[in-house]
Amino acid sequence: MRFLPPQQDSPRVNLTPLIDVVFLLLIFLMVSTSFVDNSTLNIDLPQASEQAPPTEAAFTLSVSREGEYFLDGEKLDPVGLYPRLERFALDQLALGISLEALHAELQADAAAPHGAVVKAMDSLSRAGFGSVGIATLYNGVNL
Repeated sequence: MRFLPPQQDSPRVNLTPLIDVVFLLLIFLMVSTSFVDNSTLNIDLPQASEQAPPTEAAFTLSVSREGEYFLDGEKLDPVGLYPRLERFALDQLALGISLEALHAELQADAAAPHGAVVKAMDSLSRAGFGSVGIATLYNGVNL
């Protein structure tokens, strides 16, 4: 009796599961990606019961709702907040401007973390700025 040798199929790689996984990843990335431009800083200032005379600020330090810092619209790293303010102060001194003459304005969102606001105030104080105003709303007007 003569036996036939078993037929050998050539090995094949099934790509269907791989394609399914790639499509699922693509769909996940498309759904989870945000295409919103967050270039504007929205700060809801707290209300004040009295109106103080507004003063002209040399610069504005803002604290967002998430606790992020912005110096005149430029986003700052929380770790680099004090060094950046100190560098700004030294630049002003090099120009012959007294730090006591500079007025800093602190704009903190009403829902900003308390610790972030205190850190901003502390950094301004340590950098040598003597005059710091806290921006508020009085009858819906930004002070």
